[in-house]
This record gives sequence, C-alpha cells and structure tokens, in this order.
Amino acid sequence: MMSTILITTDYLAPGDEVDTYLTGLGFTTRHDPMRGPRRPEQLIAALAGVEGALIANEPMTAEVLRQAADLRAVVRTGVGYDSVDVAAAGRLGISVSNLPGINANAVAEYTMGLLLAQARCLVPMAAGVAAGAGPAPTATSCAAGRSA
Repeated sequence: MMSTILITTDYLAPGDEVDTYLTGLGFTTRHDPMRGPRRPEQLIAALAGVEGALIANEPMTAEVLRQAADLRAVVRTGVGYDSVDVAAAGRLGISVSNLPGINANAVAEYTMGLLLAQARCLVPMAAGVAAGAGPAPTATSCAAGRSA
C-alpha cells in the first residue's frame, strides 16, 4: 500500500516539482489547499488515511493529531512550528519538521514591494486619492527631505 501525503499549501499543486518528486518516490499525494480557517473536524477529515502532511498554517492541535491515526510526519512549509503542538506530536510518535527557505522568493518579492512603496510614498498617495485629496504626499507622510 502506498503512503499518502496531504498537501495543504496553496502554492504547491498537482503535477508541480514537489508533487512529481513525491509521486516518483512512490507516494500518493492529496492536495487540499487551505483557503482560510478550517474547523478542526475538517482538518481531521482531510488527514484520514494520511501518513504525512505538508502544511501551511494548519492548526495541528493535540486533538487533531490524536484523531489522525495514520499520521507519522508533519512538515511545516515555512519557518517555525507555531501551528503544530510539537509536544503532543512527540507523545504520539509523529515527526515534526519545517522547510525554512521554501518561501524565500515570496519574502524577497514582498520586501522589494515594501521598499518600493516606501521609496515612492505609495501608501500616503493611495490614501490621499481614496480620500479625494489627490496623489501629492505631504511633507510628513514620507521621509523628511526625500526628493521626488
């Protein structure tokens, strides 16, 4: 019997590099992207018959882990374990790990966007346009002394 891996991240999709790698190793993948908060019973149902889970921020509480009878490994696709009850997982023999750096491109893109928004005073300008005042930032809305 092939082991099934549940994938809840919205940026990993059937047929992508990760999916092809896992299926090439003999795993069956089940994609169920997290689209907002999930109730514990929904997550428990998604974990039925699953031996491994690649999760985004799914709330892997002690109760959820206890109900996932076949689960042997949880991998958080990002940094940290804040959504996983690591102590409960340990008591149940479930391995927990993470993938730091997997979202490095998204973090870099977001950082560049924030830098550009600050450099060009985009937030105050957008607020001014929304308020009907026009796009010109005030002297206090951006770094003092910045030239346009």
